[in-house]
Amino acid sequence: MATEQISELLSLAAGEDLSAKQFYGLKLSVSSRDTVVLPNAVNQVFFGVLQNDPTSGQAAQIATRSGDISKIISRGDVATIAIGDRLTLHSDGTFVKAQTDGQNFAGIAMQASTSSGNLINMLIQPGMSGA
Repeated sequence: MATEQISELLSLAAGEDLSAKQFYGLKLSVSSRDTVVLPNAVNQVFFGVLQNDPTSGQAAQIATRSGDISKIISRGDVATIAIGDRLTLHSDGTFVKAQTDGQNFAGIAMQASTSSGNLINMLIQPGMSGA
């Protein structure tokens, strides 16, 4: 089983309470380029994976580099995730299998998931499926 391999973390302000969201996916805030928040809709542009548990205004430590391996919280209950599947952001910041062409994706699953809340590893490799 692969382990986390993160070369460097980026630090930006948490735009909301993220204290219970370690290993969730984040997007940039629309109100400030120096702030990150959870997505509020499916298929939003992935910015990185939260590595700590900041409250609003505190520094969020984020894994953003393509090629790094991060732990993530998956939703295999939405659609079964297999090793090698492309993953995208769910509206709650968890990761789900990208199922249609043209979806933004965050990376590649390195472990399978069949239920909600599974902690698995993902190779960070953002892009757009079918592109």
